[in-house]
Amino acid sequence: MSRPDVRLELLAILSCAIPAAVFAQTQDTASRASVKVLWEHFREELPPFSFQISRDEIVPSDTDPKMRLRRLEIKFYSQEIDGRKWGHPSVLFMPADQALLRRPDRLGKVVVVGQRSIDNLATGSWRDSYLGNYGEPIAARTGYPTMVVPVPGEYDEAPGQEISIAFLNDLTARSGDPANHNYFRLAIPYLRALDVMEKILNAPRIQAIIGGHSKRATSAFTAAAMDPQRVVGVIYMGNESVFRPLEEAALRILSPFNSQKLVRAKVLYLGATNEDGYEMFNINRIQERMERPWAIEYIPNYRHADMSEKHFLDWQMWISYIFAGRPITKIRDLSYRETPDGTLFRARLDSPNKIIQAKVWYAYCDDPYWRDVVWYAEFMDPKENGIREGLVTGRLPDAWFVEVKDMAAGFAGYVSTLPQGVSRKPTKERVSRGSRPKDWEPKKPAKP
Repeated sequence: MSRPDVRLELLAILSCAIPAAVFAQTQDTASRASVKVLWEHFREELPPFSFQISRDEIVPSDTDPKMRLRRLEIKFYSQEIDGRKWGHPSVLFMPADQALLRRPDRLGKVVVVGQRSIDNLATGSWRDSYLGNYGEPIAARTGYPTMVVPVPGEYDEAPGQEISIAFLNDLTARSGDPANHNYFRLAIPYLRALDVMEKILNAPRIQAIIGGHSKRATSAFTAAAMDPQRVVGVIYMGNESVFRPLEEAALRILSPFNSQKLVRAKVLYLGATNEDGYEMFNINRIQERMERPWAIEYIPNYRHADMSEKHFLDWQMWISYIFAGRPITKIRDLSYRETPDGTLFRARLDSPNKIIQAKVWYAYCDDPYWRDVVWYAEFMDPKENGIREGLVTGRLPDAWFVEVKDMAAGFAGYVSTLPQGVSRKPTKERVSRGSRPKDWEPKKPAKP
């Protein structure tokens, strides 16, 4: 069967026009109608794989001046649509010590950070924040090669300007092909980056931790389903969609609720209390449908962005966990009871790590959008058997969660519980304003 015929057969399997009885006739339908199989056929249609190294130098580490890093500037192309190639001018950091890189316990273990843009500056000043907060410190502190990759990237004729992916919505609607959806297309740069690193490192096997923010988060999870052999960890930042547009039969394979059965990677979710575009407690709804629970860090009083200091620490924590076995604190047995003075919140910490602090974060809300709610914290005192208790005086809050900072294997990190609703107040989907407050609106042009 030719490659186009294979794609047509797969689309027929995915089509909502195919009756359920037809699906039941073939035992291997479930395996064929998957994002992994879609990728196996689609990758044969990609442009020939290549990359160019424009700069390769040894530099002192900013994070650890005693350490020397190899810094490479690399460009590769992940795909081509309508004759236009998606280019990814990337930066790779790794220890200059080849003996360290070639150690059997380290060889082929890599990190890929999907870089987002602001004001369409794919390789402009926004990049410095990713190189200085993610790329260089991760490589220096963990010792694993780390590549910062613009996702979705840029066109050659518009260097520095991030590709607008709005056209993919129309393309997907017209074709009905899940391979045109942005969650699939934006997964490809992650996997092509692994191909690049495999060649540069001359590694027989790649094991990767990948992640990104917003649509790059869901695409990283999709990449983990497309290539479960190589992707062993995912850091999923700031996308609390419950994937309703993916309930159509043809697109269902892209929903994490469906693709999770293919994912072997362990997942850390880095979210925020003041997220954008989604209902409050959506992360709870996501976790209810995940067969393998994700680790959670729910950053208080933060927005739809990925530049909190907790993001940077938790990337290193998760890398140490996946690649070197650093334990992750588990927070269990949540409860609260009202007292004459207020509310006593309780949790049990299960961890061999040094607990630096445990806090109960709480909020009162008079806005169904929960957009700019301020969360406050009280320390939780240690009791016997790992129990922590924190008293919040005054009336019962509307919501709360527990957050822990710990230290193990030289890496500090934060984990939390899911937000816990108390008052059951209504929630509404937040009107998207990016990372701006609820009272923001576009400036109206001055009247002539």
